[in-house]
Amino acid sequence: MINRILLTFFILSYSAWGLAIPKDVVEELDTYISIFKSGFPSEQIAVAKKLEWSGLSDPKLFDLIEKKIA
Repeated sequence: MINRILLTFFILSYSAWGLAIPKDVVEELDTYISIFKSGFPSEQIAVAKKLEWSGLSDPKLFDLIEKKIA
């Protein structure tokens, strides 16, 4: 019984750790979101080029970009 509880705790804690977003990534996303909300078109183009290969997939950012280009 104790082994099962420990195993469950380990699996849940490992899963939660894997889902955590580093603080610098959150700050980067916030910067990109603010640029797409009120930045100059030249800034938005520069950020879009960075995002192309960044691996980011945050819906808040990409939903905003989709509204801008639609």
